[in-house]
Amino acid sequence: MIVEVVLLQDVPKLGVTGQSVQVKGGYFRNHLAPQGLATYATPTLIARAQEINSKVAQTEESNKQEAKQTALKLQGQKIKIIEKLTKKGTLYKQVSLEQILMAIKGEHGIEVPTEFLSFKQKIKETGTYDININLGYDQTATVLLTVEGEDS
Repeated sequence: MIVEVVLLQDVPKLGVTGQSVQVKGGYFRNHLAPQGLATYATPTLIARAQEINSKVAQTEESNKQEAKQTALKLQGQKIKIIEKLTKKGTLYKQVSLEQILMAIKGEHGIEVPTEFLSFKQKIKETGTYDININLGYDQTATVLLTVEGEDS
């Protein structure tokens, strides 16, 4: 059974305070209501929630447009990181997310939140790597990372 509720607090991946959302009855009874996160939607609350829902929709649309613009700016860009090498020719430490984000910001002036960067590989050698950035809203970009070494 689906029920309409109004959120009393922000709930990640569900909505913001004052927004009306539809959830399964069990989820409302067992999680949202006992923790004081939501209440049943009354006509008065629904009227207020419609205003908040429209603001949320506008914010979502602007976030989507921003993600699209950022993806266009980032797609195909190149970044370079220089690290110290061991005697064997490998890096002393692997390249971190923070280094990649700082390189993007430093070289292209684009600030990308950490949660958008996704790569599983451990970069411990010099070379060229494709770094995928998922900006949400079905927007992705691929940045070409070049890791160069310098003798210590």
